[in-house]
Amino acid sequence: MVTRRQLLASGSVVLASGLAGCSEIMLPEPEVVEIDGQPTLDEILSGKATVDVMVKNHGQTGDVDVTFTHTDASGDEQSNQTKTIEIAEDEMELVEFEIDVPGENDEFTAQAESSLSLPF
Repeated sequence: MVTRRQLLASGSVVLASGLAGCSEIMLPEPEVVEIDGQPTLDEILSGKATVDVMVKNHGQTGDVDVTFTHTDASGDEQSNQTKTIEIAEDEMELVEFEIDVPGENDEFTAQAESSLSLPF
């Protein structure tokens, strides 16, 4: 006959075994490697331009939030956009953002981070 204490002890061992290795959750490790915002003549004439942000994933396959910011020469934010993409392990993805045609001295920044937020 199994006692309550033996049953609880065996359940604890099974639970601990099931959680082993969970402290190392594998996530995407994205990096922005290039931002190309040079408008074409057609874009200048249309008033809209596409900015390409190249992201490389150094981690596991998963969802990545890519945030792009366009700031004009006086430091005023003109655009702030975020897109979520799925990116495979050790792959690169091109993410496109549409903006108003930038001025000559405007600045672009981009960052990429895993979409999964951990509670610890």
